[in-house]
Amino acid sequence: MKSITVVAHPLIDHSLTVIRRKETTTEEFRRHAGIVSKILLVEVMKGLATASVRIDTPLAPMTGKKLKDDVIVVPVLRAGLAMLFAIQDFLPSVSVGFIGLERDEKTAQARE
Repeated sequence: MKSITVVAHPLIDHSLTVIRRKETTTEEFRRHAGIVSKILLVEVMKGLATASVRIDTPLAPMTGKKLKDDVIVVPVLRAGLAMLFAIQDFLPSVSVGFIGLERDEKTAQARE
């Protein structure tokens, strides 16, 4: 079994409360879903590998870091779309994949 990471943060607690309130507007829901997604994504992405890269700054050359590998995201539709918009704030050119499934109405099982 893979390990589970629990991300505890007061902003997540606050935003989840706003999201769950029945009086929450669509605009508030989207904003707070984005906040939760961004906090979770920062935690998840801290394990991404980086590579050294030489750059020129206005003052002098230096060695910086860039992401070593391309990132591809595959959101689970509906809830995952909020996370897609959040990750695009961090990585605007991220590649996005989709898996097309539909539910068989007789068996309630997903199928391609």
